[in-house]
Amino acid sequence: MQTYQTKFSGLIESLEHIKETGAALLIPRPETLGDDYAEIMESLTRIAAVGIPLLIIPRGQTPPPNPGGLPVLPRRLAEIGRSYEEVVRSLNQIAEQGAGVSLLP
Repeated sequence: MQTYQTKFSGLIESLEHIKETGAALLIPRPETLGDDYAEIMESLTRIAAVGIPLLIIPRGQTPPPNPGGLPVLPRRLAEIGRSYEEVVRSLNQIAEQGAGVSLLP
């Protein structure tokens, strides 16, 4: 069984780079952040700790040409959801609004 650090080494490296540049994290769908509640919350906690916006591309759409121009909605981690399905649904709803999310611990 892979550890979180091994399985999500790409995300961890991206967060380190993004922290230096001040960019946003752009992902194709929330499920890329974890396969279960523990993994997705670990990823969201790490994103919140870096303090960068998370932008999710709505299904069937392409990334916006200027993702930095999207509105960013602040959300506390505890408000995102209490199950894997709730977290994925919440993040998809934010994406469908054409916004990103700024995660607060």
